[in-house]
Amino acid sequence: MRDNDELSRWAPGGAFIVEQHPNHPDYLICEMETSRGCAYRCSFCTEPLYGNPAFRTADAVVDEVDTLSDYGVKHFRLGRQADILAFGGDGEAPNPDALRRLYT
Repeated sequence: MRDNDELSRWAPGGAFIVEQHPNHPDYLICEMETSRGCAYRCSFCTEPLYGNPAFRTADAVVDEVDTLSDYGVKHFRLGRQADILAFGGDGEAPNPDALRRLYT
């Protein structure tokens, strides 16, 4: 399974593939993976299979968005995370500074 460092290293390099999508560019939405894992073990969820939360850096997410944008992507969804408000947090409380960096 790829870790966040590997994802951040390879995702921009593979961005060219979006040009092959039949909905490119107008109706394509790219979902950005901001983290993997979850500290909670809800019986209905598979996210804990990734282990405890591991967050990508805001700079890595922005770099991927910039690269996809260079290939014509216009629409993005921040997600692929059990709880986007937990981004950069410690599992107990949100981290407003990390969220601010991600969204600016």
